[in-house]
Amino acid sequence: MAVLEVFSMQAIFMALAALIYVFAAGWLVLKMFAQSADKVINKPVVTMLQAAILSGIVFVLASVPSFVARVVNPEILPFTMPYSIVLFAACFIVFIQKLESKRSGWYQAAVALWLAAMVSAALIVAQLLLKTVFGIN
Repeated sequence: MAVLEVFSMQAIFMALAALIYVFAAGWLVLKMFAQSADKVINKPVVTMLQAAILSGIVFVLASVPSFVARVVNPEILPFTMPYSIVLFAACFIVFIQKLESKRSGWYQAAVALWLAAMVSAALIVAQLLLKTVFGIN
């Protein structure tokens, strides 16, 4: 079994679509909720691009052992880490670094956590809608 047989064109397309959606949804969340006087993230486009790239890299690295195992032995069931968890962690890390606030560190952490949860929730809602409305897994 070749390595490329593990990845289907549909899986690659869905991964690319998910990254584009995460970027767009995250940019919208940052534009709406992270532009007030006491909390601001400058350059939300660059920030979401960093979060999307970081989450994609971490997701691929976390899934490599499963893909290698399937190449070696096709009978092994695949395991991939849920992307929403990776996205949440990556967004939190990027947001807490980029967030500018005049308030305490606890406030900054809470805001970064809330923004990361909003981006992850947007992805989870989109996944649920795709499953229920269109039957796409």
